[in-house]
Amino acid sequence: NGIHQYDLVANSAVLAAAALVGWSGSLWPDLLVGVVIAGLFLRTAQGVLNEAVSELADARPNPGEGR
Repeated sequence: NGIHQYDLVANSAVLAAAALVGWSGSLWPDLLVGVVIAGLFLRTAQGVLNEAVSELADARPNPGEGR
């Protein structure tokens, strides 16, 4: 499933970033991973929103129908 794939990638990236922060002392890996995960979240949220709007539009009765 695509959602679980994102979870696996995100969690692996967080662990890698933590290791890089510990090794290098720089916070950049953590920031970079956070931005990427936020982008994935926004992309997923946009897809859910588009689906919801489409479902609402399909559920709305057309004018003139049912008379």
